[in-house]
Amino acid sequence: MIIRSAVSSDLPQLLTLYQQLNTSDPLLSPEQAAEIWSEFISNRCCTCYIVEIDKKLVASSVLTIIPNFTRGGRPYGVIENVITHCDYRLRGIGTALMNHLINFAKEKNCYKVMLQSGNARKDAHRFYEKAGFDGNSKKAFEIRF
Repeated sequence: MIIRSAVSSDLPQLLTLYQQLNTSDPLLSPEQAAEIWSEFISNRCCTCYIVEIDKKLVASSVLTIIPNFTRGGRPYGVIENVITHCDYRLRGIGTALMNHLINFAKEKNCYKVMLQSGNARKDAHRFYEKAGFDGNSKKAFEIRF
């Protein structure tokens, strides 16, 4: 198992994997995907991590480290788009990826790392709690467009 930053050649497998995350999302055209990838890699705050097993991309998540004027100037991390391929779940892969993200945030001197999860995703909530996240410390609000 290799955990690393995604590179442009990972994009086709990454897009296929993300189809499992939100099955109702429209598929991106290759041109859209390339444009988003270019924007993504130019942002020094964002990193897309992948887990690779036998040259197959089996898990991914994005970690954004956000500069901060509070907490003594310490940044904070936001984790998004956490996915493990359905054929590779319950093997410790997601745990290894989550530990990698948390440790990277600590190395960057973040004062916290946070994520959101849909209210109905009870299995995911248990997974995040086992990883050390507290589901009761904050309340998230969002506006969807």
